[in-house]
Amino acid sequence: MVTKTFSEKGINYKFEKPKSKADGKIYFNLDRGLIQKSRTQTSMENSYSMEMSSPEGIKKANAKEVTSNVNVIELL
Repeated sequence: MVTKTFSEKGINYKFEKPKSKADGKIYFNLDRGLIQKSRTQTSMENSYSMEMSSPEGIKKANAKEVTSNVNVIELL
């Protein structure tokens, strides 16, 4: 796991390396020079953690964002 660290105004951030994935199938109609149909999927995951000192002690937080996309094309 690869992490990058960054500090600003007393807050320490640790960013994880983004994870991405894509797959799908695309069918071409060579006679007409068109895409006949396709179904493709992509996903991206970003996550990071934060840490800071406060009068009550060390405060910690984590965040994770997941984005997913599906594209469907069909020639009618």
